[in-house]
Amino acid sequence: WYQHDVQKWPEFKKRYFAEIEMKVETINELVSYISKGNVVLLFGYKELQHNKAVALEEYINMINTRQHDAFHKSFNLLNF
Repeated sequence: WYQHDVQKWPEFKKRYFAEIEMKVETINELVSYISKGNVVLLFGYKELQHNKAVALEEYINMINTRQHDAFHKSFNLLNF
């Protein structure tokens, strides 16, 4: 349905993120690798800005931001 139509990119990411969220163990493993060093996300499509690797990178950054914000919120609550 997507067929790399840029107009459908936001909906594609929404659906892809929903699919990724069902693979918690795999995502946790990937985040673990990332925390240890560089990780390369490979993709096989000529489009450089609208592909699964870009979407996955965005999702991982979103998770890290949430975890970072949650940590700092907790830290601030404990810091009297």
